[in-house]
Amino acid sequence: MIRPDGLPEPPWNGSNIVLPLTQFPRAIWNMYHMINFEIVSAPPVRGSLQKHFLATCTQALASSVTKETLLASGFPDTPANRNVLRKTYANLLKEHGLTYQFRHQSYMEKLSILWVAIIKQAEHSGLVSGPDENGIPSFAGT
Repeated sequence: MIRPDGLPEPPWNGSNIVLPLTQFPRAIWNMYHMINFEIVSAPPVRGSLQKHFLATCTQALASSVTKETLLASGFPDTPANRNVLRKTYANLLKEHGLTYQFRHQSYMEKLSILWVAIIKQAEHSGLVSGPDENGIPSFAGT
């Protein structure tokens, strides 16, 4: 900090220091991310997830399936338990050589398929022609 010559140092450190009473200890934040080992080790949960995978072969868990699985196994439907269930399902997928697909990934995949179809239709209709020497597609009428 730049201080003018002759200005004495203040007897305090300043009012912008957060007091320890208002700071959350890291242990509390870690409790939110703790794994509920009861869910992971419960055979009915793993069996239900295995049955769901073999029946649907989906790479994601719908929220309705998550809720149904938790309630059928006797666990509360909380965000932490849903995350544990998703991680357990991701491990199950990994055993089959697949990866868990989040909702955003699924949305982007569907969106890219839609854009490919739109581009193909525009090219087929003559509205767009392939990229020029600069790599930019040209539109009809331009």
